[in-house]
This record gives sequence, structure tokens and C-alpha cells, in this order.
Amino acid sequence: MSLTLLAGCIALGYRFPLSLPLGEAAAFRAWFGILILYGFAASILPVWVLLQPRDYISTWVLIIGVVLGFAGVAVSRPPMNAPFFTGWHSTTQGPLWPMLFILIACGAISGFHSLVAGGTTSKQLSKESDGKIIGFGAMLMEGAVATLAIACVSAGLLWAAPEGSALSFSGVLEEGGPIKAFGVGYGSLTAPFLTASIGTLVGITMLKTFVMTTLDTTVRVTRFITAELFGPKLPIFRNRVVASVLGVAAAYFVGSSGRWSVLWPVFASANQLVAALTLIILTAYLIGIKRPSGYTLYPAIFMLVTTMAALVWNAVRFLFPPAGESANLILGIACVVLLVLGGLVATEAPRSLRAARARVS
Repeated sequence: MSLTLLAGCIALGYRFPLSLPLGEAAAFRAWFGILILYGFAASILPVWVLLQPRDYISTWVLIIGVVLGFAGVAVSRPPMNAPFFTGWHSTTQGPLWPMLFILIACGAISGFHSLVAGGTTSKQLSKESDGKIIGFGAMLMEGAVATLAIACVSAGLLWAAPEGSALSFSGVLEEGGPIKAFGVGYGSLTAPFLTASIGTLVGITMLKTFVMTTLDTTVRVTRFITAELFGPKLPIFRNRVVASVLGVAAAYFVGSSGRWSVLWPVFASANQLVAALTLIILTAYLIGIKRPSGYTLYPAIFMLVTTMAALVWNAVRFLFPPAGESANLILGIACVVLLVLGGLVATEAPRSLRAARARVS
């Protein structure tokens, strides 16, 4: 029933599209405000009222989309059009190491997911042992989705396309960005079952469910962090409404003004830094309960070194750009701040691990 209603709402949206009698910039801010209000509601309402029903629908959209996508790959068997290797250095993104592990962000390892697991997922488990199935199963599913995404843009689109081709990777990416590139590629792969337009719609809808999940979960986790950081000293921030307003107000200011595009390139570094910290905490915990800890310790070291190297490279690039380009002080200062935080993590980590070993010795 829920999927039928979802499909019906999408069909109604195409038949009777909503538009606001405003200019383009004002309309953008208005729609963005509506999304922020949704995030605010998701932050303060119990999870069973909004998050769980929406996640249930999103799960089925994802499952159907993944099944159709892989079925399309199996039937159409498209060749890989993307080049296998383009070089060790990108003129826009930097060296393969360390930038690859930063640019992939959550696809490599995710500190944000650790916050979600601790603040939201853990509170919805029927029993603690379910965490193993959910955590490991989610990572397998994310790997499957990543594989499908690569197939969509590498095999579903043409990287050396004739001029004016609707499947040109560079053309689609320039026109509609990564979301449209995935959707058009997905529509190409599912051509044995769906028309190009319907396939593209299914692909974009599947992708949008991830965006909505990130939106409501991020605002909710921001409320938790705000309450934990400021609540002990300022009890007013323990109030879920007050803590949520602080997060959504900042999000609206950054997002509606377009400043998010300035801060976004540093997000991945912050995300990977939190991931390294999470692995260090897990290592200390495993040592404390006398369990093997190498499989968390060595990735923690790798991610900490990789993230710090990426921050150094970005800081130099933003603060001391090549001749003819202007410095980006906001991003440069953000990288320096994250470097300081990373240095604190690198300094404190050995102490914590030594203390954990001392407690069990």
C-alpha cells in the first residue's frame, strides 16, 4: 500500500506540478525552507512517527531499484565504457593518494555512520545481537549499491560519445550533475524492462531516498551532539526543540545562501577524521575486553595518516594557490582547524591505548 501511494504521489506530481509564484532564487529558498522544516520535524518527533515509516518505504524503493538494476546488467551485459585508469594525479582533485580515500568519503569509511549507529540505529534494535546482522548487512548492501552506481556511469553512459548523444557522460554530468548522471545511466541499463524515462525516474527516486535519509538523520544527530556538548552547562540545550532549532537554523543559513558549496569540499576530511577517531575508540574497547584489536588499530592509523595528508594538501592548495588563482581563506582555515584536531587525536590515541592495556594487564 505504501509503495502504491508513493507511486501515485509521483504520478500526481508529474500531472500537477507544484510551483511557487516567486522568482528562481526566492523559490529555491522557499523549497529549501520546506525541507528544513521536514528535518526539524524528523528531529523532534519519535522515530516511530516519521523516521521508521519513511525508512521502511525507502528500503523497499532501494531493494526494487537494486534488483532491477542488477537484472538490467545481467540481461543487457553492457561493456565498460569508462577508461580503466586515467593517471596518478587529477588536475582538479589532486593525487590518487591521499585524495581517493577522502573523495569517496562514506564509500570508503564513514565517521558519520558511527554517529548514526550510536545515536539512532542502536535505539531501534530489538536486541543487541541484531546489531551484527544490521551493521554487516548494511555494509554489504552499500557495497552492492556502489557497484551498481559504478556500472551506471561507467557502462550505462558513453565516455567517448558522439556529439549530442543523450548518453554522453560528460554532457549529462555537466547538464544535471551526478544525480542525473546516475539516473540516465540507470535508465540505460534497465532498458530491457523499462523505458528510458521511467528507468531514469526509478534511478533518481532510488537515489533521492538516500538524500532524505541523510537529511532527517543528520538533523537528529545534530540535536544529540548539541545536547551532549552544551546541555551539561546550559540545561536549555537539553530541550529537543531548542537543540534542533540551533541545527536547522545554521543549516538553512548555509544552504539557502549557497555557502554550502564552499564548505562541502572539507566535509569528507572531517568525516574521515571522525572515522579514525571511532576506530581508535573501538581499539581501546577491544583491548579492554581482551579481544583482538589489530583489525581496527591498523585501519585507524591508515585513515588518520591519510586524512592528515589530505588536509595538508588541501590547506596548501587553498591558502597558497598557483599563480592566477585566488586563495580560499574559508576552506584553508577549515583545513588548518581540522589539522589541529587531527593532531590532538594522534597525540591522545597512544595514551588511550596504553591506558587500556594497563587496565587489563
